[in-house]
Amino acid sequence: MATSQNLPARTISQRRWLAWAISLAILGILLAYDTWEGIGNFIGVATQSASIGLNLSAFGVFVIYASVLAPSLIFMLAIVVTLLTRLRAFWIYFVMALLVSAIVAADLVLGTSAYLMFSVG
Repeated sequence: MATSQNLPARTISQRRWLAWAISLAILGILLAYDTWEGIGNFIGVATQSASIGLNLSAFGVFVIYASVLAPSLIFMLAIVVTLLTRLRAFWIYFVMALLVSAIVAADLVLGTSAYLMFSVG
């Protein structure tokens, strides 16, 4: 039988789960955009390399695949970390996940030299 003492704790827990779910949905949408951006970069670099007659180097292939897969891996890692910490300060982990995803995307795509992306041979 439920007592009135247990109800506030249950309500707070439900609120925390609801806030976590809404924040997770927003994070998922933003990281899905990063993934879509990585797919666009993948198609763009493949088209560019075909049009100028150069092949992608092994490092170039790694960069392109990492820019597609990194947001999804970061999203899963953020979910695991927040569940392991029992949803404490989950928004901090979500903001950190967004920052890491943005840094990885910017560094991989914008910070990589064309000499490293393409192989002449």
